[in-house]
Amino acid sequence: MSFSPSPYHMNTHITDLLSTAGINTHITDLSHALINSFEQTCPLTLTKSISSNRSAWWGPELERLRGKVRKLFNRAKNTRAPDDWDAYKQAQYRFKKRIRDRKREGWRRFCTSIESTIQAAKVKNILSRDPERDLGCLKKSDGAYTKSDTETCELLLKTHFPGCRITNNQSRNEAFTSRHY
Repeated sequence: MSFSPSPYHMNTHITDLLSTAGINTHITDLSHALINSFEQTCPLTLTKSISSNRSAWWGPELERLRGKVRKLFNRAKNTRAPDDWDAYKQAQYRFKKRIRDRKREGWRRFCTSIESTIQAAKVKNILSRDPERDLGCLKKSDGAYTKSDTETCELLLKTHFPGCRITNNQSRNEAFTSRHY
């Protein structure tokens, strides 16, 4: 024989344990426990958004120029007049030139603000992503710019490691590159 409690007995037992006030209390306790455990395991952190990286060189001036270029393009597309196409091409040239200038200014500002090893490592990672990319020209203390990669490297060594001796170890470099490990 199996024992089955009467439905009346089950209903009174459940209603005694789970009154409306009791349910609300249990829900509140459970919610607080979940929120507290979440806050302890996942603390708030500040992250850089993509838009904040873009804002380093993008600004309202470029936004205005972009709008002007789009309007001129739409006008030229609709009218198909050579004068409108010429105006669009000139505006597009000015817009692209200003973008290049702003990117260059942003890169210069970033490179001159490097003060820690972490920031220098970031530059190294940026430069090492593309093997075709080179350092470019750096401004010397006399105001002139470097003309070759060798001169740029020498300037970096003299600036960051004053007093170092720079030697031309072509044979040493060949010895290291010719070894097969």
